Amino acid sequence: MLESVVTVMRFRLINQTTTDKLINRSLVWGVVGMVLHHHDLAPRYASLWHQLSLGAILAILAGIYGIARLWHGADPTTTRQRQRRYDLTIALVFVAVLIAGTPARGEGMLIDRALSWPAVVFWAVFGAPLAVCAVSVLRICVHDFQVEDLGRREKLVYAAIFAAATGLLCDALAGPTVAALQTYTDLPFPDDPRMSRKAATFFLSALLCSLFTAIPLLAMLATRLGWDTTSRHARRLYPLWRDLTAAFPGLVLYPAAELARHPPAARLHRMTVEIRDTLLGLRPYMQVDTTAGEGHPAADTELGTRISRYSVLVAHALDAKFAGAQPDPDTARIAPRTPSTANDPNSELRVLLALADRWPPVLAAASTSRAHRPASPHQPTKERSR
Repeated sequence: MLESVVTVMRFRLINQTTTDKLINRSLVWGVVGMVLHHHDLAPRYASLWHQLSLGAILAILAGIYGIARLWHGADPTTTRQRQRRYDLTIALVFVAVLIAGTPARGEGMLIDRALSWPAVVFWAVFGAPLAVCAVSVLRICVHDFQVEDLGRREKLVYAAIFAAATGLLCDALAGPTVAALQTYTDLPFPDDPRMSRKAATFFLSALLCSLFTAIPLLAMLATRLGWDTTSRHARRLYPLWRDLTAAFPGLVLYPAAELARHPPAARLHRMTVEIRDTLLGLRPYMQVDTTAGEGHPAADTELGTRISRYSVLVAHALDAKFAGAQPDPDTARIAPRTPSTANDPNSELRVLLALADRWPPVLAAASTSRAHRPASPHQPTKERSR
């Protein structure tokens, strides 16, 4: 059920790139394999359904191998031609599997119950592409672990893929080995007439595949619903951006309604740039002591305190500008800049978010205090226009 839902949603929302299409194609074959694996649908043909479900697994392998080649740097423009070769190879393997499985189908038995040399050939032929695909993925994982600078999440994904590929390789080797030992030796093996262990392996593989391929789907849905981190940051900055840019409309590239239609990342970038520009524009209106050097927020060692004090300066400067105050060139030279601990976009964003969190009550307090304070030498005595 989960794989079917993920497959349908991915086809609707994530089906643009070549890799996306190969993933979605593999998911479709996974759903087909799950349906065929339910032998209870037609018990008389359980052996046929089982072998056809293994054909679906082979089709999945063709897609995974194509993705692995792209992952390893193959030319994306020739993907279709390469994939045709992979599909043709898998089709030939499937024909060989069906031929080897003919005696089992004739007796109405699952292939694991037909202890004979065709069963050994069956699992050897089936395991060959499984092993090739697993080894290819393992090589890529090892290579990227050695040369790529991976974050914690990327390492977790690589580790899960490595574990899954290792399991596939073990399964590919175990199939023909166990079949040969059961056929030509008297070694005892656990009885599994319905091949429940192989069914469990297939189910877990399909479940893990669905969960991993659902990650970008969930991320896209979160973005469309505005639940992603970037959208949340943009919403937190909006009141600050709205109030500051109202004082400097010439700095605004897009009106609020048009900006809201932009992708979250572009919207957040634009808001950050415009907030930064308006904060620079408010420096001539800040109330600092022109005889004491730069204002005290920049000298404080604790970032949270510096942001709190800076927010008060910004709120009073904005209120003064709206009230008609004249810019003071001396103040502009010594007024503090936005507090920060590092000169990089992420640090700047964290500071602006902290400033935005403090903004509404600070602005309200600044408006209230101005109503009870005499005019400064740079401010005409008139009420702030709303």
